[in-house]
Amino acid sequence: MPPSRIGILLGSQRPQGNNVGLLTWLTSIVTPLLPSTTSLTVLDYSALGRVEGPIVPELVASSEDYPDEATRRWSRDVAGCDAFIVLTPQFNWSVPGRLKESLDHLKREWATKPVLIVAYGGKRAGSKVREHLNLVLGGALDMKVVGDVGVPMPMEFIAGERRIKEGGRDETGEVLEFLKEPEEEVKRFVGELIKA
Repeated sequence: MPPSRIGILLGSQRPQGNNVGLLTWLTSIVTPLLPSTTSLTVLDYSALGRVEGPIVPELVASSEDYPDEATRRWSRDVAGCDAFIVLTPQFNWSVPGRLKESLDHLKREWATKPVLIVAYGGKRAGSKVREHLNLVLGGALDMKVVGDVGVPMPMEFIAGERRIKEGGRDETGEVLEFLKEPEEEVKRFVGELIKA
């Protein structure tokens, strides 16, 4: 049975970053592939504090057992999804801190659910963050990683002034060439995500 709700986790929430353009690029690929009964939603973990509560997430049986309302809300949001897509940059060869903490707040809510990793970075296309997320999601959180897609970005989009615009386009409205190959991989793995 296909998922009824797919949650998207953004690894970066930088207002001047590439994440907004890449999110619209990703949703423009994914949405036409979904059954009419499946919805996509971007999950917001910005209200979460640091993981420092007295309760180990692995021992929590219910969303209401978490010590604070932000974590209880996050637990309900994640539990309400049947599958996930993680869209993230690579920060210092690893997972962005806020994304990692959003994962660490919970345990049972992630277990056995399918997830697709889409990571972006330089010429190695976020290979280290993909490696780390495969370990964390597929190992520690017991999720079913259906695939990971790397998006290699030219340096002018990482360290320069250029940014990916809505729908994966450049400043002139042209589709960015470096997004064409990852698009085919995304399509293939979304099929796996729906079947998982």
